[in-house]
Amino acid sequence: MNDVNIDILNTKKLYRELFNNILNSMPTLFEKLRPTCQSCEKINSCKINKTNPFQKFDENCKLKLWHKNIINALENDLSKDILYKLKEIEKDKELFICNRCTICCKFATSEFDYRTLKEKAQNGDKFAKQFTSIFQPYNDFSEAKKAYPDYVKMLEENLDDIDNVYFYYCKKLNENGLCSDYENRLQICRDFPNNPLVLLPKCCGYKEWKEKHHMEALLSHATIEIIDFYIKKLKN
Repeated sequence: MNDVNIDILNTKKLYRELFNNILNSMPTLFEKLRPTCQSCEKINSCKINKTNPFQKFDENCKLKLWHKNIINALENDLSKDILYKLKEIEKDKELFICNRCTICCKFATSEFDYRTLKEKAQNGDKFAKQFTSIFQPYNDFSEAKKAYPDYVKMLEENLDDIDNVYFYYCKKLNENGLCSDYENRLQICRDFPNNPLVLLPKCCGYKEWKEKHHMEALLSHATIEIIDFYIKKLKN
């Protein structure tokens, strides 16, 4: 097993640990936000589970405020803290320069095939919509392998499901390895590599930046996922 594959496994393991730690801490936070249950006309027949905020409460029930309290805490307090941290990380990114290795343009990978990505785009997925507007799939695996043979070889040696990895290239990259529409490049291009689960090659100018903020980026990413999940669950 090579160093790259070890990094993949360690990153996924660390992310799962951070994710579970944050998830397990949420019930304590929710309990602190629970309003006091006051006596009402249904006091003798009340069947509400006072430890579960994810249920429907009657309009006149004081516990109905529980939903609002949690949503407010998630959207304002926690989200603002995370956004502040991410802005600081992005600010530090300005100190690093792209080396124009073009691997992110010539060799984008995804767990989804092109048809699935197009369907996700049609269903409102913003990332998929942007991605499919500029990235094209390679005709076959051998064509992708010619672009970056060493990287594909590493994947073949270490991934059991290489057949479920799909390779794409940006149609706006010119012969000189430069973007032909750089000033109007999409947000996913401007943001790259903001996903802490992305592994960067040594030639990438942002590799040092990513390693510097690795832990806090993973933590922020996991927290955002959990916040988004709970907000949707409460609002639905």
